[in-house]
Amino acid sequence: MDDTIYSTSTQHRLFTFTPKQLSDLRYSTNKAAAEKITESIKRRATAAGIPESDIEEIDCPTAEEELKLVAYYCVKCMQLSDHFQFPSNVKATALTFLHRLYLTTSTLTLHPKKLLLPLLYLATKTENHYTPIDSFIKTAATAGPKVTKEDLLDPEFTIAMGLRWAFQVWHPFRGLEGIFLELNAIAAGRYQPPKPKEHLVPPAAEAKVALLELLAGDMDRIGRAHGEARRLLTTTALLTDVYFLYTPPQISFGAFLEADRELATFYLDIKFPESDLTGRKAKAKLLGILDEIAKNHLSAGLSKESKNPYQGLLLQLPQNGIATSLTTAVDPALVKEVTRIDKKLYRVTKRDQDSGGKKKTEEGSGSGSQSGNGNGSGSGKYDEDEERRAKKRRLEREKAEREGDVFGANLPDVRTAGAGSS
Repeated sequence: MDDTIYSTSTQHRLFTFTPKQLSDLRYSTNKAAAEKITESIKRRATAAGIPESDIEEIDCPTAEEELKLVAYYCVKCMQLSDHFQFPSNVKATALTFLHRLYLTTSTLTLHPKKLLLPLLYLATKTENHYTPIDSFIKTAATAGPKVTKEDLLDPEFTIAMGLRWAFQVWHPFRGLEGIFLELNAIAAGRYQPPKPKEHLVPPAAEAKVALLELLAGDMDRIGRAHGEARRLLTTTALLTDVYFLYTPPQISFGAFLEADRELATFYLDIKFPESDLTGRKAKAKLLGILDEIAKNHLSAGLSKESKNPYQGLLLQLPQNGIATSLTTAVDPALVKEVTRIDKKLYRVTKRDQDSGGKKKTEEGSGSGSQSGNGNGSGSGKYDEDEERRAKKRRLEREKAEREGDVFGANLPDVRTAGAGSS
């Protein structure tokens, strides 16, 4: 029943991929954005009368660099959520929104740093975790960033379009709770198998004895495995691509397998007994998928030096230099790399906003009509035109703010006006 419902969800239809599909999508998003901004810079330079041969090389971030930047800000988003002390579902939804948004949006178009707080606030509404906006702003200020209501609400439409208006996120937390409850039921002798398989599954008393033998008196083992699996789901899993590659039940069981392989295998043996031929085949296939999740994505032993099972594909893996844990995110080498990428991104977007620009070796050496006045002051016609356009935009924005919203007066004003007229 759950699988049938999930297969019709937007998460399955819009945000489920094979590793190659996911990698290709990231490369195509980067390529499209780089081509667009390159064309824009060249067009501006041509309009300013700068020959194409004189335009400085346009160095856009690569798809690999963009993914590193987004992954780094995913860690920052997680840290912000922890600062707000939001529950796991809010944190997970905010991170998932961030991942989804930058599948089809490039950092060249929209910098992730600007969206961390708006995404977090949107996640509180999506998950029905009521948070007054004034309280949110006050807590955000204690973390460093100062924001206004407009900073939080204005980007929501852009975010919604990037998410394709698909706000529902199916998380693996409920599946993990189900595993935990069923193992405790088996330990208490209260396990009831599904009716069609009652004749194949060991009786409750027999299953209880087998589990107690495995636990060997350590009755807290189930709780510890559950706790470790939940830790993986609320940290590492949110910094990887598992939500794009697997279903929520597979992710929850993959985390439990990584937490306690022996206990997870016992649970599968109960669910798929040897006497069930069809079940045996299904168990073998399922174990292959769960092993893939545990070893390739959630394992604590993964590092940049680990063998990459997805060679050549652009996925969020430590092997690709991606931060997949809070500890690796503060690695000085990674911080230095992200800073370099951020500066590279800033330079190219600033050029698009300002001008095409000549090659650095020729700056300030012109006759004064385009690139300067001959003494390096750089007060050319192109800069003056750009300044006039910026001033015009600013005046138009200020005028709109004075005259009020284009959609009409605020509701309280409408009610007041109505009362006065009557």
